[in-house]
Formats: sequence, structure tokens, C-alpha cells
Amino acid sequence: MSGSRRPTQLYDAIVLGSELPGLVAGALLAKRNLRVLVVDDGGPYDHHEAGGFRLPQRPTILPTPKAAPALHALLDELGAIPAWSRSARPLAEGLQLFLPRARLELRPSRDARVASLVRAFGPDGEAQARSLDLAADGMATLDRLLAGRLPPDGWLERRSHARLAARCEKELTELPIDRSHPVGEALLGLHGFASNLAGDASPTGFLRATMPLLSEACRLPGHGLASLLRAFIASHRGDFAGEPGAPAIAEELVVERGGVSGVRLAGFSEPHRGRICFAATDLDRISSLLASSRAQRKLVRQAGLVSAPQRLVVSNLVVAKDAIPPGLGELVLVSGFGRPALVELDVARKANGAIDEGLRTVTAASLAPADQAEEASGARLDAILEEVLPFHERHVRFRARPPRSEARVELTSDGTTALSGLPLRSSIDRLLVANRSVLPGLGLEGELLVGTRLARLAEEQIRKIRPS
Repeated sequence: MSGSRRPTQLYDAIVLGSELPGLVAGALLAKRNLRVLVVDDGGPYDHHEAGGFRLPQRPTILPTPKAAPALHALLDELGAIPAWSRSARPLAEGLQLFLPRARLELRPSRDARVASLVRAFGPDGEAQARSLDLAADGMATLDRLLAGRLPPDGWLERRSHARLAARCEKELTELPIDRSHPVGEALLGLHGFASNLAGDASPTGFLRATMPLLSEACRLPGHGLASLLRAFIASHRGDFAGEPGAPAIAEELVVERGGVSGVRLAGFSEPHRGRICFAATDLDRISSLLASSRAQRKLVRQAGLVSAPQRLVVSNLVVAKDAIPPGLGELVLVSGFGRPALVELDVARKANGAIDEGLRTVTAASLAPADQAEEASGARLDAILEEVLPFHERHVRFRARPPRSEARVELTSDGTTALSGLPLRSSIDRLLVANRSVLPGLGLEGELLVGTRLARLAEEQIRKIRPS
């Protein structure tokens, strides 16, 4: 229901939703002295609050800026490297693999990683280490092929991009790891958490999304990249409609002269106007806000290019400190017990940010078919947790699930590769696509590249139509 309040600001850019590419674009535009409005749609966020605790939305493993040039470039332009350094905690011991017959750390140092693999698997461990070396060589090949070319914009760039994707798949015909070995099987499981694309890993997707996490990785305990971007936008005169726990209710997307010109929000008598809008959520949601049946049909057709056959199932537990077995790492990849799972351990944080030293937060995640009942997928995840934390139920102080789950997408077009995705421009003028479906196969790198390219495209358009 519309109220009597009237928006008083014409925005340069409106971010519709809270997916990372939209927040990246919004932060970069705010840095460039453009006015930004973020219309919060309810997440998913980095964290959620329940039972008086601040709980992670998902287990988090991030590449360091050194291992991810796109992340370093973003933080550098925002002047946020010091803030990142204060918040980030390197995984000094690396990712821990929890297998039926072995538990080992994949440390960032090659020598330490080889020693760990040899202790667990003998001479066969050296072969696995060589496979990871080959993967590093493949990353260098992709760096050469893809430098500065992602994501594409326009028909000509997309045609060139399709040729580039085919060339990458031709040069990297096979995954450099042994799928039949427990370590290879585990790393393929890790790819499911690093990529936004459903299905098996391609060589290109595995090398770009997963391998950086094995070279240098970190966590942002108590924070998250989206939280840092939201704080940056707010500190640079950006506005927010809605907030965690109280999302804004968008009633209609305003289309004038064939292009999006704003959004009508509940509680306001007039729409919020913007020169450019970013669709930082599913296009299906955006299309439901269109009053024009013609515009809606066009966007629905574009949204139909993507489906979501998988979702991330997440469970948060707050347990007594004594429930954590000795030697269990702070980030654990569990493989060989059915579906792969990623488990993160951290100190328990109250909703006000205070730390309870006697409690620990356990956040576990696995992938499940989107149509599987939540009770069944949750039971599978609980069974995996019982392998990692035997008899943990007696120590549980609180249990919760995040209010919204993340999807893993699938493209309906033929010839899908890790470099496939939706176009940056939607079927409606002045509406740019800023969600994870643009470059889903590249995971975090894809989201950062999309947001960075969109900021550049939007700034060019805004400067053309904005009065000097």
C-alpha cells in the first residue's frame, strides 16, 4: 500500500536486490561520486540473526587479494585494502580434508602440502601433488587467454567471447586431477561451493573458481564481502531502502519511453527515480514488477534462459566448546560420506557482536536438488555432521537455518561452458543484469568481474544523460 512519503532524490543508479555484482557496481559508482540507492530485497546476506546469535549465512572461504586479481583491483579502487586486512583471517593451515580414511591439510605452501599428502597416501600422495602442479600451470594458461576479456558486452563481444570459450575448452581438454582418487573427488566437491553453476566442473571453471582457494585462502569471521560493500556505499552518501530483517517491498518497476526509470516502493506515494537500474536478483522477480505485459514478456523470455536445479542447504549450530574434537580445522571439506559438505568453525558471536568464549558456531553446507524436501536434505546434512562431530547433539545450545538459500544455476542454451551466462544488458533499456547468472561458472571472480564491468557501462551511460 502506498503511503504519503515522497522521494526527494534523483539517483544515478538504483540497485534492485542484494546479490554481489550489484553491490560491487554500486560501491564503485559511489566511489566515483554518483548517487546510489540499494533496494534491499531480504538477502541472502553474509549473516543472519537468530536466538540472540549472529550466524553465518554459509561457510565462507575466499581467495586472498594476492590470489584473486579481480578482488585486489576492486579493493584497491575502493581504498578498502586496509579494512580487508583488518578483517581477513588467512587460513594458515589451509583447507582441511576430512575423508573416511584420512584427515589432512592442504596447506598453501607446496612443500607442506606435499608432505601432508605423502603422510596420508604414501607415494600416491606425490602423484596427487603433481596433479595440483599441473592445475597451477593450467591457471597460467587461462590468465593469458582471458586477460581483460570478461565479461563481454554486445553482440560482437559475445561472439568473440564464444570463440574464446571454445578455445579455452580446447586447450584444457581434461581436468588435471584424478576423479577416482579421494583427494580429487574432494576437490571436485569443493568446486560446488566455489562456483555458482550447477553440474560437473569443467576444466576452465575448476581452475578459475576453485584453484585460487588452494593457493591462498582466507575467511572474514564476523563480516563478509557484501557487508564491507554495503558499509562502503553507506559511507559514500549511498541510501538504502530496507535492511536485514526488514526488506523493502518493491511494488512496480517504472518503465517510460521503453526504458526503466525507477521503482515504486511500498510506503511512498511516488517512485524512486534513477538513471540506471541494476537487477541484482533473479530476473523472474524483476519481471513480476513490470506492469507492461510487453516488457514483462521480453524479460520473462530472458529469465527463461536460466534454471536453478540445485540449492545450498545450510545448518547453523551453536555448541559447547568441548564438542569440537581436537585437531579439527577451522574450515573442513568433508568428502566420501555421500554428498560433499563444507564445515566452518568459529567462536560464537552474540547479535550485538560480543564473543562467547565458551561456545562455538558450526556452519555446515551441502548441495541438494532444488525440489528435494527441506527435511530430507537437512537430515542428510545432519548425518554428515555426525561423522565430523560425533555425539554433538548433546552439546547443541541452539540450531537454526538461514531464512533464504542460495541457488546453483544452469543455463538452458546448448554448449554451456564455465564462461557462459546471461548478457549484461537486459531486454529493457536502462536495466542492467547484475546477478550471479552472468558468469556463474567463475564463482566469486565472475561476480566481481561482472560488477566492475557494469559500473563502467553504467557510468558511461549516466555521464551522457546527466546534466553537466
